[in-house]
Amino acid sequence: MKVYLVRHGQTDWNLRGIAQGQTDIPLNETGIAQAQALRDKVREIDFDVCYASPLKRAAETATIIAGHRCEIRYDDLLKERGFGEFEGRPGAEMREKAPNIGDFKINTNYGGIEPIKDLLARAEAFLAKIKRECAGMDKILVVGHGSMLKAIHFAIVGWDEDTDFWSWHLDNTEICDYELAEGRVERVLSDIEKQLYVDLSGADLHFYRDGATASTVINVNDEYLVKIENFDTMREQMEFLRMYPDSCFQKVLCFNEELSYVCFEFIKGEKYSDAQIDANDAMEQICEIVCGYGEYTHKGYGFLGDEKDTWYDFLLDEIEYAEQRIPEVSKDKVMAALEVAGREEPQQYLTHGDFGTHNFLVEHGKIHVIDPMPAVADYLYDFYFALLSDVDIFMHLSEEAVLNYFERDMEYKKALLIVALYVRMSRAAKYDAENLQKYKDLYARI
Repeated sequence: MKVYLVRHGQTDWNLRGIAQGQTDIPLNETGIAQAQALRDKVREIDFDVCYASPLKRAAETATIIAGHRCEIRYDDLLKERGFGEFEGRPGAEMREKAPNIGDFKINTNYGGIEPIKDLLARAEAFLAKIKRECAGMDKILVVGHGSMLKAIHFAIVGWDEDTDFWSWHLDNTEICDYELAEGRVERVLSDIEKQLYVDLSGADLHFYRDGATASTVINVNDEYLVKIENFDTMREQMEFLRMYPDSCFQKVLCFNEELSYVCFEFIKGEKYSDAQIDANDAMEQICEIVCGYGEYTHKGYGFLGDEKDTWYDFLLDEIEYAEQRIPEVSKDKVMAALEVAGREEPQQYLTHGDFGTHNFLVEHGKIHVIDPMPAVADYLYDFYFALLSDVDIFMHLSEEAVLNYFERDMEYKKALLIVALYVRMSRAAKYDAENLQKYKDLYARI
């Protein structure tokens, strides 16, 4: 299958250097002439079908080039990258105020700009879609926009976190073609069809990305969640999920080590941050979940594949890693707590390891949990870490109420709570900066 990428013709905003994004601007007279010239240039190419963005400038270009030659399918996946508050303003101003808009590592959404990771996910979803819808066809015309076509280009040729997003460019009505072979996503979906005896032709695919080097995650018809990544990482997740098959955690439906994917049952629900759950109710459910952890006799403590010899060593490693993000916070309190908590050699349990509201989905008031990072640990550490994963939960609870959970040594419980707070505070420095001061205040008084 050969795919031809074409950027729309010129608009008045192009001419003036104004950021268009998803604002619906039509072609100007030059743009119409450019599209007509390209129509004549590609007259001998027999396109089987044309896919186009529904925005006027692309739709008009597609109609001029292919309107009497083949079917045109308009697809929202091909809309231009959203430029948020910068749409209608000079592109130079956007590049000055948001200089990282082309950086895969930053994935900025400054001013409402669509992050590159989301743009790439759209591109991958589009490519997967046409490979399945156009199986057996030879020539596919795709008419779109500058940034969206960049994403499709890199989705085809490959990219990593050091890729310069600006290193490839199409001018108005410039055309570029690619041989598009069956990709990994298509092979994975075909394997799922065979294993689960389902038909996924025409399936609605929604791609997620969490940074440039993260796994590819696909929501298929709100029925399956497919994760494609390093299978060693997934093998550890599967070890955890197999241990708790009838629980609030994801269920493994099928997998293929050679294709390096796992297919989970899709969990319906809303993010914890959007759900209305009372803090005490949340604490009760978190307690119930960790009480369901099973004993797991193991050679050491810590994340599977990176275990430490002792409980003390694991907690120290957590503290030292956290210190890199919050060097301004005194370690005196947490090191004193480590001396208390580290004296114990607690019963080993296979715990979630990244247990917190960022991995909670709520359906009808019940918490479901995704994305384990399995660790051999005291279940109490997961309990505290989850309560502290959203500082507002803890603020609505009393320290006494939290420490009264579980019949354990009070001195040990308080020490472990301080360690969990210090570690969680470092996560806030990276992922929840607006609440970092709340964590610091809590750490100062606990």
